[in-house]
Amino acid sequence: METPVTRSHRPVNFLSQKKLFTWIEQSQQQDLARVRTLSLRLTDIDLSSLLDPILSGGRRETQSVWSLYNTELERLDGALRCLPGLEHLTIVPPSNNKSSLLSGIYRSFLSQIPKRCPKVQHLIVHDHESLLETVPGLKNIHKVDFEDAASSPSPIRSPNSLHRRMMADQGKAKHVIVKMEADTDDG
Repeated sequence: METPVTRSHRPVNFLSQKKLFTWIEQSQQQDLARVRTLSLRLTDIDLSSLLDPILSGGRRETQSVWSLYNTELERLDGALRCLPGLEHLTIVPPSNNKSSLLSGIYRSFLSQIPKRCPKVQHLIVHDHESLLETVPGLKNIHKVDFEDAASSPSPIRSPNSLHRRMMADQGKAKHVIVKMEADTDDG
């Protein structure tokens, strides 16, 4: 059985925000408060609901693309609020970040981190340092590292190396438990 101290040093890694949302919904608040290290790969949202509008009362209710992205941003904000103890955070941007809506949501999410996660001491963003020009609030975080996503290993693929890098500032951990997820077709 894991002790609370062991649990608090466990890095958690998610291949998508959908997996993060599911994990938060299934976790207890006291366990969420113990999370110190998190890695998240952001993904584009599912737009299929735009193709199949819901029939309601004889009229079609349609959502806009913007409303779907805005809802996703609100869910990401809620996820940050559920993790008040975060100290080390790694963000991998969406792999196809060419949409202006997607890049806007990504930058908005990054700008929320200093406000929602005041305990974050180390943020790793797999993006270019020029991002500081569009998200200046990141300068309020104690340590921000930028890594070119094309040249650096994915933290999702190598959580042990991620944990070693992030814990270097804290000294050596005696026990490390790594949670890995397999990417499935369910979202």
